[in-house]
Amino acid sequence: DSRGWCDPVLARKYYDEQRLNKADDPSGLLIYKAEYCYTIEEALIQQGDNIFPREEIANQIAEIEIYKNYKKPSRGYLIWERDREDNITGVKWVPDPNGSIQIIEKPLRTEDNLPYDNLYVGGIDSIDIGKNDSSTDDRASEYCIVIKKRVLGQAYPMYVAMYKTRPRDIREAYDTSIKLLTWYNCKAVLESTRTAIITYFRSQKALHLLMKRPKSTMPNVTKGNPNMYGAPATIKVIQHYRELITDFILDYSFTIGFIEMLEQFLDYSDEKKKFFDIVAAAGMAELGDEELSVRHPTVKEPESGEFRDIGYYYDGNGKKRFGIIPKAGEIIYETPRDSNTWLYKELI
Repeated sequence: DSRGWCDPVLARKYYDEQRLNKADDPSGLLIYKAEYCYTIEEALIQQGDNIFPREEIANQIAEIEIYKNYKKPSRGYLIWERDREDNITGVKWVPDPNGSIQIIEKPLRTEDNLPYDNLYVGGIDSIDIGKNDSSTDDRASEYCIVIKKRVLGQAYPMYVAMYKTRPRDIREAYDTSIKLLTWYNCKAVLESTRTAIITYFRSQKALHLLMKRPKSTMPNVTKGNPNMYGAPATIKVIQHYRELITDFILDYSFTIGFIEMLEQFLDYSDEKKKFFDIVAAAGMAELGDEELSVRHPTVKEPESGEFRDIGYYYDGNGKKRFGIIPKAGEIIYETPRDSNTWLYKELI
C-alpha cells in the first residue's frame, strides 16, 4: 500500500503463482526458491556438495506442492493384536492424523491374505537415547526408519512407510520399529555402531528382524564377519549408499510421496550429514535392497505347525509325483476342466 506494507496473504499468493509458472523448469524453480524463500531451508537450498540429482527431486516436490499430483501419506500408529491367551497374533493399523507413522500403502497380501517374503526391506538410522536421557535438544538425535517396497511384477519400487521422531523413551521407537517390520514382513539394515537397539530387539525375541551385514559393506567377503548386524558407517559405505540413492532418484523419483524425504535429499550435505536422518535410513534400506537382489518376492506359506514327509508318491491316476506326501485319505487327482484340457489339481 502507500506505506510500503505488503499484505502477507496476497504476497504469498503472488509468489505461489510465480513458483507455479516456473514448475516446468526445476533448476529455475530451485534458484527462485532460494532467492524468494519461505523458510531457512529454502534460503540455503543452493549450498553444499549434494550429489543427488536436484532437478528430479525439485520436479517431484513441484508435483506434490504445486500440482498436488500425488497420494498423500496416511498417518497413524500400530498396535499388537492378541488372542485370549494374550499371545501376539498380528499387527493392526490405527489411522490417526496425529500419528507418528506415515504410510503410502499398507503391506500387500495375496488373494488368500498371505504375506510376501522379500518384498519389503527396512532401513534404520538409530539413536541410543531418548529425550528423557539427553541434556540437549539437538535435532541430530532423531530416530528414523523407512520401509521400501521392492520390485514386484510390473510395479515400481517405492518407499511406502516412514517413522521419524525423537521419543522421550527410546524404547518407544524400538517397539514401533518391531511392529513396522512385522507388519511388512521384512528385515532392516541399521548402522552397526548402534548397539542399544540390537540389545532391545534381542530381549524382545525380534533379532530375526534385523539383517546381517550386507556383503557390499565388507572390505573382504571371505574374511569379513557375516554374523554381525548392520552396516559400518565408513566413508566408503556412505559413498556407496549415496550412489544407490542417486540411482533410485534418477529412476523412480516420481514414486516418492514423502515431502520431508525429498527435502532432505535436496538439502543434503556431506559436511552436515548427521542432520539428515532420513537420508541415512534410506541409505540403509538401499543396502538391504541390494543384498536381496538375488532373492525375488515370494508368497509366505502359512505355518501349519506340523511336520509333513517329503519325497515321492503316486497320485490317483497312478502318476509319480514329488513333494509333500499326502496323508492317508488324501489323494490328488488331475481331471480335465474344459475343452482345452487344461488340468487342475483337486485335493480330497
